[in-house]
Amino acid sequence: MKLAPRHLARLSRIRRLLMAWLRTLVPTAAFRLLPGSSRAWGPPRRTASPSAYARRHPFGWHPAQAAREDTPPPPFTGPLPPASPLNVGTFRWEAKGVAILPGARVLFDDAWVVGAQDTLLGEFHDAGPLSHSTVYLHGRRNPVVRLPGRTLNLGSAFAGVNFYHWMMDGVARIDLFRRAGFGWEDVDRVLIPGFHSESTRRVVAALGLPADRIVQPGRDDQFECEELWQPSPPGAWRITAPWAVAFHRELLPPPPPVGPATRVFLARRGLRSLIDQDAFAARLAREGFEIVETHDFDLLRTRLANATHVVGVHGAALTNLIYCRPGTRVLELLSDDSAWPFYRSLCACADLPYGAVVGRTRGRRFHPMVARNSNFQVDPALFEAGLERLLS
Repeated sequence: MKLAPRHLARLSRIRRLLMAWLRTLVPTAAFRLLPGSSRAWGPPRRTASPSAYARRHPFGWHPAQAAREDTPPPPFTGPLPPASPLNVGTFRWEAKGVAILPGARVLFDDAWVVGAQDTLLGEFHDAGPLSHSTVYLHGRRNPVVRLPGRTLNLGSAFAGVNFYHWMMDGVARIDLFRRAGFGWEDVDRVLIPGFHSESTRRVVAALGLPADRIVQPGRDDQFECEELWQPSPPGAWRITAPWAVAFHRELLPPPPPVGPATRVFLARRGLRSLIDQDAFAARLAREGFEIVETHDFDLLRTRLANATHVVGVHGAALTNLIYCRPGTRVLELLSDDSAWPFYRSLCACADLPYGAVVGRTRGRRFHPMVARNSNFQVDPALFEAGLERLLS
């Protein structure tokens, strides 16, 4: 009996939740006791920081960006809940560079880096050092594909399924690759996450990389690279880096403003959306806001370049805020289950005054890396206060 796609998706989700629960019971060091290696099944048997790994397995390192920290402006909506991850006082980024790792493997569409002795090098991944990383939630995998020559890896967690992670955690690694003094002529192929949309097609075209040199990893794929060229994550965990914003603004500059200034509402449909969104949209329409659909890339960039004010429901579409003019005021509506500083940090890097209204989700996460995908509700009074601050 063949199951319908929705039933297969449900079974897959149940499996991931079960594996996530089991993972909480097993310490990372215990994976060394498993037979075989992650080439065939299970997670990598060891973990190490790049510095510890280099003491046993030396590799090349090319600096690209010095460590940096910035203090973002406070949200114009006032203090955020003290316990909220969104309430970050200082953004910190470690020193960045490009490692050249002989014989390393790349696992799955999340592009986990595994070195000698089945060692997970998590710090080359934006969420890698975390014990609850998604590398521990995978079951089956395809046979190893060997890649000769030099392979540049631009993969990252969720970059194969999410536009923000594709842009800011994945493709923005090219900026570090170039800062380290390299260009396309230095590598034979590039692993690029396989997220497909009109926006990603336009970005890839702007990169000028020949199509025959692009490899897009699938969910269960694994590659063994003769020489893996591995840039650092551009930002920090859930914090956008200023050089990533500058890279994308230079790659596809915001179009010049055309016509009168506008006010834009970036809505969200489907999972993790705003309850009673149509009522909020009607309220915003009375203040001159228009809903702009995100599937038309050119229209979206033009509208945002013209915008003086943007209200957006938390989601990957807010990555396009990089195409706003400096000074555009942004109000984010988000759930207390997903109140992370992705877009607060992006706005700080892009010189966009930022405010937030945090609502309540209808479901909590069982595991930090497995979303409940529940909708959330915003108190109308808090929304009105946030809108007043946005327009003041």
